[in-house]
Amino acid sequence: PAIAVALTIAHFSSGNHQQMAGHWGDAGKFAAGYFLLNPLHQLGAGFSLQPLALAGVAAIKVGAITWGLLATKGRLRGFLLLLLVYDLGNAVLLGVGRYHTGFLATMSSRYQYGSLLATLPFLTLALGALLDRLRRRDRIMTWGKASVLAVGILVLMRGWPAQLAEFTGWRGTELRQLLSAPATNDPAAKVTALEYMHVERAKAIIRAYHLH
Repeated sequence: PAIAVALTIAHFSSGNHQQMAGHWGDAGKFAAGYFLLNPLHQLGAGFSLQPLALAGVAAIKVGAITWGLLATKGRLRGFLLLLLVYDLGNAVLLGVGRYHTGFLATMSSRYQYGSLLATLPFLTLALGALLDRLRRRDRIMTWGKASVLAVGILVLMRGWPAQLAEFTGWRGTELRQLLSAPATNDPAAKVTALEYMHVERAKAIIRAYHLH
């Protein structure tokens, strides 16, 4: 059923996939950027777009995936392979569908969900194996592990307030603030994403239909 649905959508819908002539290279670059740079660039290396930093991010991901596949076996390896196929599939689809948005769009926060799901198990296994090599009997090492973990959590969390502020803003917070503001005659006060509707018209509709 999934294949049938995919083929139907591909045949009848409009989009980049209908006009790929001369753009396969762009699609490939976008797909490679998505696969290699996510989710690590957003999680920890978002401070730089320098080639060396990007190469480092890509190397860590490829290294974690390679180690995970070589160090596991049986059902766990099969699970990791499934995640890898899922990540690569997402990369191909995004490459075809979004290549026109440019290289920086490959690291957009809206594309992180699938990459997080597919990559974090590899990174978790690699980090766990690294920490297990340290001597558990040594109290200093134990505290060292805890400190590394705490610092890592703080590093990963530091960017969330700004991300959430931007996300919640355009997802509704700014609109609610606009609708709850005092009445205005400013002709430029339009509803977000509905530029044809004045904010006072929106307020009138809310009152008339008891919207919330």
